Amino acid sequence: MVQLLVQLLVQERLSAALTQRDLAERLKKPRSYVSKIEVCERRIDVMELIHYLRALKKIRANLSN
Repeated sequence: MVQLLVQLLVQERLSAALTQRDLAERLKKPRSYVSKIEVCERRIDVMELIHYLRALKKIRANLSN
């Protein structure tokens, strides 16, 4: 299940024409943060997932407010 979610996140990043570095800049995180998520070395919680999706512009900014 986790691997499927990660695959979808990678596909969304690529479809948005973003590099890991681009996404990391949007998240205000190091590139290694995105990389570790994408190779399943790091788990993300629900709030981090919301921020990730916001950075990919897949959800509106006020969803978690």
